[in-house]
Amino acid sequence: MRPVSTGEVRSRLASLRDPPPNLKKPLLLISALRQLMQTNGAKIRKVDLEGRRMVFWAPTEVPDENLDLGDVYAKDTERVAEALRRSVERLGRPVTAREVQREVEIDQFLRPVGTSSFASTLSDAARASVGWENRARRTRVTRHVFKVGRVNGDAYYFHDPKKLSQAQAYVHLRQLESIWVTARTEDNLKSLKTCTLRTIAVGRAMLIIAETRKLLEEIERLFVDYKMDVFTRKEAARLRTLVRRVAEEVTLYPSTYEVSDFELPQEVATEVPGLTAEELLPYIKPVYPRARRIKVPNEIVRLLAKDEDIRRIPNPHFNNRFDNDPHLAAEYLYDRSDALIYVASLGSGYECRLQAHFARNELGWLRDPRFIYPALYSEDFNERLIAVSCLAFLWSVEGNKHLRSMAAGDPDPGVRQSALWAYGFADRVNAFELFSIRAQEDPDPSVREFAYRAVTLADLAWWLV
Repeated sequence: MRPVSTGEVRSRLASLRDPPPNLKKPLLLISALRQLMQTNGAKIRKVDLEGRRMVFWAPTEVPDENLDLGDVYAKDTERVAEALRRSVERLGRPVTAREVQREVEIDQFLRPVGTSSFASTLSDAARASVGWENRARRTRVTRHVFKVGRVNGDAYYFHDPKKLSQAQAYVHLRQLESIWVTARTEDNLKSLKTCTLRTIAVGRAMLIIAETRKLLEEIERLFVDYKMDVFTRKEAARLRTLVRRVAEEVTLYPSTYEVSDFELPQEVATEVPGLTAEELLPYIKPVYPRARRIKVPNEIVRLLAKDEDIRRIPNPHFNNRFDNDPHLAAEYLYDRSDALIYVASLGSGYECRLQAHFARNELGWLRDPRFIYPALYSEDFNERLIAVSCLAFLWSVEGNKHLRSMAAGDPDPGVRQSALWAYGFADRVNAFELFSIRAQEDPDPSVREFAYRAVTLADLAWWLV
């Protein structure tokens, strides 16, 4: 038999159909139990455990020698700390909440008795300060649970403050590995050969160069900023060798394309415009029947979990997931261009799906429209058409100006029509004036008919065209 803590007594009383009042006041319950202990014929007694400040209780008829004191935990924080210690020792690294919970499944004495979820209890145990009700928070005297970082949305925990730097180095390495895997750099490098537009190929190569250099800098910082154990150091060195090899290979690519006749930027923009789940939902609903049943925007994360067509990117402005501002509460955002291309590919309209196909095959992860502008004035009809399609999904003020110009002035009616769709999709607010003009003035009857039909479209009906 093992003694029980005051917290366990409180949890049991709280589960009754008619629980006693004032259970949330710790001192009142302890006072009541002590009064019971001092009555004639008392059924309970206090158990003093060396080194423990918390109070434990046991039946009066059970002597100390018959009590199992090896697995006695006064609080849930002690239970999750012990589960964390066992999990870390078993796996030899920082662990996630799911991995810690497996220890609880093995040993029932580690199961928290409170009403909070296990993940929440573990997270609370990792806080540097404690407090309850209306009292001011105070610094935790002894900490046995430390949150050392997040990887792909999973928080990692560690227990030994003396080896905290090693634990942080391990998690940081896993973060960099995740960035490398998600970037699919080697696949993107091979796909450069399929680019129709040379200027886009150069832009994509420059993007890979910029990202691999940034990643190498982060890896090198690992060796300077952290004390790494042997395993982490070996894995970091392996990743550094791999990234260096790809970085050296891609550096040669821009020089293989003949683009000297074009005025291209010296540096590529690496920023990726992103959408929160709330911002993405209105685009998904018209073409994704299951999305129409979504009431809470964050449910879209689960809906699209198995779809790799929309890249998720770290939110540079992330604060915490409980922030009232969705742009600060989202740890990850959806790549806006990926999302628009994905939704357009599900649309029923021919123009919509055709332009999504062109953009997906050509853009890769390039989000800098400046590498597309030169192709708008190519003598090749196909190159102009592809350039228009790419700009349809890279929304920018300058890009929209180019699309408006193409819709009115390109010599080919097919390109003018595609530019009309692209401009209407990228800048709906100002598009209808242009459609009205082109419906009357375009020299080609099919383009006039297309423009006239576009004037009558309801909002978000671009997926049908």
